Amino acid sequence: MFRLRGWGFPIALIALWIIAVAYTFSALTGMEATLHSTQAPVQSMSAPVTGRPVATQVRGPDPRESRHG
Repeated sequence: MFRLRGWGFPIALIALWIIAVAYTFSALTGMEATLHSTQAPVQSMSAPVTGRPVATQVRGPDPRESRHG
């Protein structure tokens, strides 16, 4: 009887922890499968950018040329 009292609670706690971990993993894998099945494929109508972006081609005035002196 003393052995059951001494070991019953830790064994029950470990067993509940294992059940909780198994449930969590099964819920996460089920959620991942649901996510993949409900996502729509990407539908892009724009052409891919092949050149440099416009912002890198635009240059302001050279600060060395605009000296007021």
